[in-house]
Amino acid sequence: MNITGIKRRIIRLVIKGFSVVSKIIKVDHPRLVDHLPLLEEGGSIIRWGDGETSLLLGRSIRYQNSCIGLSWQLFRILVENERQFVFCLPKHIPNYNAYIDDDRYLDIWWPTIILWVSFGSRLGEVFLDAFIFRKENSHLDDVWKFMKSDNRFQVVISKDPGDILLLNQEAYHIKCPSENAFANLSNLKGQLSDVLAKIDFKSDSESESVDFMPVVIVSMGPAGKVLIANMLKSKDYEGVQFLDVGHFFDHGRMA
Repeated sequence: MNITGIKRRIIRLVIKGFSVVSKIIKVDHPRLVDHLPLLEEGGSIIRWGDGETSLLLGRSIRYQNSCIGLSWQLFRILVENERQFVFCLPKHIPNYNAYIDDDRYLDIWWPTIILWVSFGSRLGEVFLDAFIFRKENSHLDDVWKFMKSDNRFQVVISKDPGDILLLNQEAYHIKCPSENAFANLSNLKGQLSDVLAKIDFKSDSESESVDFMPVVIVSMGPAGKVLIANMLKSKDYEGVQFLDVGHFFDHGRMA
């Protein structure tokens, strides 16, 4: 057996060990729910996958370098006691036993599986499927229909200003870097705050008035999770819906 094979065997044993312990201490896990009711009710979402787990562990990914600050912020998102968002997780993670013998699956997802079996209830009571924004998912058309029909004031944070053209209404666009967006997080947060300040949430000022609360659509990688979590903690943005949509616009172009 080569080194890679030994590593995989050890990882499988670790996962099984964590799984046994979680059952003994009766760790609760969130349940998968339908995405549309939650989105239509104005719920905010944060997607979590292999990239976020890698950065949490201090490992860089293709478009985001790891740093202590980002790892710490991601850790805080996980352990937040009074979070105001719902996690989107790969729905196959809870069914890891069905895939654990697949080496390709194991090599990519083992850290997230360990996070699932050990963290359990820290992830919340419910979760959505993180892959609802992918082209191959049958729900993508439903998500696009919801996004396009929603007539609330929209702010889009992504790398391409052309993304707002995919929506059926005018929207503000804030451009983010295609790589290492976390280094520019303060600037992006400031731009977003300035845009939201122009909107009259409570109809008690002379600023621009809208009929509905705004929705902020975030497509900026792991740094977007930190942005959303930080903004949701401020009472100034109470009622604003934040949607971490991952590669939603890329898949929309291909649809």
